[in-house]
Amino acid sequence: MPGTRQDYYAAWDFARLSLGTPSSGNRMEIAGNTVGATSGVYWHADAQTLASIGAIAKFQNYAWPSGTTVTFDPVTLRYTISRTATFTINFVGAQGSFFRRALGFRFSSYSGSSSYTSDARPWYVIRALLPSGADDTGIYEADGRVWGGETESGGWYGIAPRRIARWREWTVRAESRVAPSDASWVANPGVAGAGVYADTTRIPWTWRHLFQHCRAHMPIGNANAGTTALSEVYVIRPEGAHFKPSRTFDAYDGAWDIPFRARVIFDEETDL
Repeated sequence: MPGTRQDYYAAWDFARLSLGTPSSGNRMEIAGNTVGATSGVYWHADAQTLASIGAIAKFQNYAWPSGTTVTFDPVTLRYTISRTATFTINFVGAQGSFFRRALGFRFSSYSGSSSYTSDARPWYVIRALLPSGADDTGIYEADGRVWGGETESGGWYGIAPRRIARWREWTVRAESRVAPSDASWVANPGVAGAGVYADTTRIPWTWRHLFQHCRAHMPIGNANAGTTALSEVYVIRPEGAHFKPSRTFDAYDGAWDIPFRARVIFDEETDL
């Protein structure tokens, strides 16, 4: 994307995930308190209310147990969960597994501290290796939305919607087939790059995961690296919803291009 719109935030809908009812055997447990959800749309980025989607809340602001502080660092892409006294976190069942992955934790239990920080990159966020997309069309109005003609007497007529769907295409260039190594993440948790096909322990969510999760229904937001303020929100159009990366250089398997065909549903511009 133009400028440094490098971070891709995917929304998720708890109602679509079918994680089951939170219970003692199906939950994230924080200091003995049950955490779980069966509804609500969230992402790691700033909250948005979109006409075509509805409200998308910031996951940091979820209804965490009283006395618990949860913060997301957009520079390192990590969460920190803290309380005033030592406490234990447990991830149990489908609910627990989801919250563990969404918060960026690798293990099922943590204890002995009053603060815990993600030891892996959370699911549903990708930091592109390069800070802008190539072959970017910019935002434009889709064809075929205006109809009209002339009458034999020289008059004219036309039909047009007040607002026409806005489209955009671009290509993410030269992404690695495999995500950055665990050592790279440990040295710099905010390291750029995500696997096109293959994950690593510390960066488990790939570009293929992004397409599989978002196509047909869930929006993606773009932000400059280091901020959760979104500059654009879009959905992948049906004709671009199949994951079809291509090699950046012929016969070289280390760098891949990923095409995006999107409908923009929020951007910085204001309609007339």
